[in-house]
Amino acid sequence: MSFKNQVASGLKWNILDTVAVKGFGFLVILLLTRLLSPDDFGVISIVTVFITIGTAIVDGGLGVSLIRDDEVNQEDFSTVFISNLGLGILLYVLLFFLAPAVSWFYERPEITLLIRVLGLNFIIMSFSVVQNNLLMKEMDFKKLTFAALPGTLIGGILGVSMAYSGYGVWSLVVMQLVTQLMKSIVVWVISKWRFPMVFSKLKFYRHFSFGYRLVLSNVLSLVFAELYALLIGKRFSVVILGYYNRAKTFTQFPVSMVGMVISKVSYPMLSSLKNEPGSVLVYYQKIIRSAFFLLGGIMVTLFVTADPLFNWLFTKEWAPFIPFFKILCISAVLIPIHEINLNVFKVFNRTDLLLKVEIVKKIFILIVFIIGYLKGMDSLLLAIVFFSYVALFVNSYYAGRLIQYDTITQLRHMLPTFIVSVLTSFIMFLISRYFENSMLVLQVILLGLLAMMFYISLSIIVQNRGMYEFIDLVFTVLKRK
Repeated sequence: MSFKNQVASGLKWNILDTVAVKGFGFLVILLLTRLLSPDDFGVISIVTVFITIGTAIVDGGLGVSLIRDDEVNQEDFSTVFISNLGLGILLYVLLFFLAPAVSWFYERPEITLLIRVLGLNFIIMSFSVVQNNLLMKEMDFKKLTFAALPGTLIGGILGVSMAYSGYGVWSLVVMQLVTQLMKSIVVWVISKWRFPMVFSKLKFYRHFSFGYRLVLSNVLSLVFAELYALLIGKRFSVVILGYYNRAKTFTQFPVSMVGMVISKVSYPMLSSLKNEPGSVLVYYQKIIRSAFFLLGGIMVTLFVTADPLFNWLFTKEWAPFIPFFKILCISAVLIPIHEINLNVFKVFNRTDLLLKVEIVKKIFILIVFIIGYLKGMDSLLLAIVFFSYVALFVNSYYAGRLIQYDTITQLRHMLPTFIVSVLTSFIMFLISRYFENSMLVLQVILLGLLAMMFYISLSIIVQNRGMYEFIDLVFTVLKRK
């Protein structure tokens, strides 16, 4: 299979995974939002912070090193497997004893048991980290898609059923546990790798030397990202945290769909080209432009349809989260660009530089966060937006030095999409007032169609190269059999 076809195949199965698996998952999220309260989502947000950070530690460094390294064998796989399993158990024990302190801090006794039960995910997922990374290394996204599907279906159905029956926050806990358990079981069944029970200190140090800086970078990034949730729940209220959680979830869903497809394919793809700097640069530029064009269109459409869309989907109880959602849309559009830039550090084995970049960014975010936190919730959300754009400059500057793609050039390539997005939003703001008295569902359809029409038309007028590269990418995927 040619390299271009291999990339197209990876995109094809990632898109299928996005449509089938993530699409069903999104439907479940919508149903659960209707069935559960902001308080339920606020409580699970506090619990999820610790689970997310622990998951990044288990899944973060050693497994990724297997993708990057061209000279790995069964001894490498077995060593990483044993290391991850031990780490998962250790993290669960630490979290088990930490749980009462978290409950005391938030004055919510139920948090102790929630953390202790959901923390089992550390051990469950540690059984499948090696298999997942092996399939990613081989760019076998077909098997990864099939591995995720049963867990998503069973976990989602069980979660909605429990929420409908009045189990509240526990429906979210059980859904996450069952989803991860099923995924781990299926990936064991379909993966070719079998555990030979071999541990090599030499192999461990080799992968650890790459992975520990990556893990520290990921954890540092997540700690600051999740710091918002922890302090919103304490500074304001758990209900406000529930609104923030839903706003973040609904902005990051399209972002994660695009970002996950791009990141999963781009990292192994760029890793295979790491000895060809010129090729890396060419593909990297195409990825930046096409990803930003696609996500720009999605986020502009969601921004202009947010009020009628969420008033139609949810009860009045959830109305306060809509302004949060619209503010976060402005920053969420950059998340895949951040991920693409950060992949460059991993491709060229510069996790030391990645860690330094994360430390620099966290100094900025701490200052911005304190200002926003003291002035109120709206200011805090605006601080998140501001930091996202600061992070763009920091990430692109250091990543660009590795592949001769400086910040100014990156911004120039993104500028046409940015101009089109702003103009489309402004035009839709002027038009939307004429639809205010229409049915909500009709407003969503008309405003959404008009937003897409203006976005595409303006892209043609300004000759947005990202649009043409995205179209070329789509046709490449569709033509591949």
